[in-house]
Amino acid sequence: MAAPLTSKRARTDVVTVLKDYIQTSGLDDQGRLPPERELAQTLGLSRGQLRTALNRLEAEDLIWRHVGKGTFVGSRPKLVPDLEAIGDLTSPREIVEARLILEPELARLAAFRATRRHFEQMAECIDNCRQTTDQEIFHTWDSRFHWLIANAAGNELLAVLHDCISARHKAAWGKLRELFLTSERMRFYDQQHQNILDAISERNGKLARARMLEHLQAVQENLFE
Repeated sequence: MAAPLTSKRARTDVVTVLKDYIQTSGLDDQGRLPPERELAQTLGLSRGQLRTALNRLEAEDLIWRHVGKGTFVGSRPKLVPDLEAIGDLTSPREIVEARLILEPELARLAAFRATRRHFEQMAECIDNCRQTTDQEIFHTWDSRFHWLIANAAGNELLAVLHDCISARHKAAWGKLRELFLTSERMRFYDQQHQNILDAISERNGKLARARMLEHLQAVQENLFE
């Protein structure tokens, strides 16, 4: 541990005192500084002087603080979510809740940005869904219908979020789909899909949003009834 520095030097430049300590303490990048009380005693500073120095170094991006964990050397880490790890902890209920937030807005945007080709491909998905009672085939075309809406929304970031949610949806849905996706519900969802497409084709964003919300609420109700 570094020897205490004189109070005279501390009064002269508390920021330099703290910088010198970090440079000579042997702490690696992201190393944790001692608790404030201990560090203040080590440096011969008051708690107020130390906090002034800590605030200055944090503003200069030389340290960062995490409430409840301490103060660390270096820049605050940029947190990138581990989607696989998040997915492992995600429940079907959370997936539906995320879809309820995201997909109605995608439908609204698609109403203004979808092309004729998008309309044709969405209609093809609905037709293929109508022609089957096989759960796996229905799910394939149902997923593509929703993907086309996300694509037609014309927002790359939202489309990526949709893909992430859809990937978890596919992984979590297997056994649940066998229980709740009856042939009667397939036909009901066919009509809801058609209603969504009609609203998008009419360039009615408000209605497209409402119909997508209605559809996903029906899925939620059927899944967790």
